[in-house]
Amino acid sequence: IGRLALEQFGVVGVVLAALGMLVLIKRAWRMALITFVAFAGYWFYGLVYNVPDVNVFIIPVFLIMAVWLGVGVHELGRLIESLVTRYLSLSTHHSSRITYYSFLVLLPLSLIATNFTSINQRDRDADLEEWGRYVLALPIPDHAAILADSEKIAPLYYLQVTENLRPDLDILVLGDEAQYRQELDQRLSAGQPVYLARFLPNLPYRLRSLGPLVEVS
Repeated sequence: IGRLALEQFGVVGVVLAALGMLVLIKRAWRMALITFVAFAGYWFYGLVYNVPDVNVFIIPVFLIMAVWLGVGVHELGRLIESLVTRYLSLSTHHSSRITYYSFLVLLPLSLIATNFTSINQRDRDADLEEWGRYVLALPIPDHAAILADSEKIAPLYYLQVTENLRPDLDILVLGDEAQYRQELDQRLSAGQPVYLARFLPNLPYRLRSLGPLVEVS
């Protein structure tokens, strides 16, 4: 979890966020307490929820760190301005502020440069999207159900939600084989057309292929 936070903000960003948290403790302890409790709760959630894409589920951690970072940036700017005003001429007051904030622009620019290649989604999984478009263009009866695995459901559900392709279809992913068999039995007994986009062995039904899908009857 710490590595994911470091990837989001870099060392400088994490230090500024820690500074902002300390400033809140000193000047607005209630705000510090509320944000820290929320931060700690989602941090712990990220530790115990053991999935590969846990960074998606701990976005509130990053949001709270961003608030702390903003407080840290503001406080550090105030400190620099007070030092410049005290020890240098007043004419350098505004130039120091401009220099400070111009320097801080390097933080997001450097993060964009280092993180863009890892978060760029262009052409990623293009074969899966092509597969999903092909499946949803098949002559599947209206209001049919597709029981898919965790990989195959992604392009189907994505295209259904974002591009409104075949919104009438029930596209499901379930926890284990027993749940799939139960869902299959219930839907067939209700007369609903059912297709499989995953492997289920030893089914006591008639199976027929429709492209990469398996029609069960």
